[in-house]
Amino acid sequence: MRIMEFLKEEDGVGVIEVVLILVGIFTPLIHAIYYVDTVEIVEIEKQYKQECV
Repeated sequence: MRIMEFLKEEDGVGVIEVVLILVGIFTPLIHAIYYVDTVEIVEIEKQYKQECV
């Protein structure tokens, strides 16, 4: 119930600010996960190429 009151307040932090804060928090996380996945895929491709030769 307090969350709804917080979101309805016009003088405090608005919904846009909350969304921007969440985007700021999760963007580096998403980039880190994507980077790790990309590195793993590259390593798997290297191993596959070595096995085929």
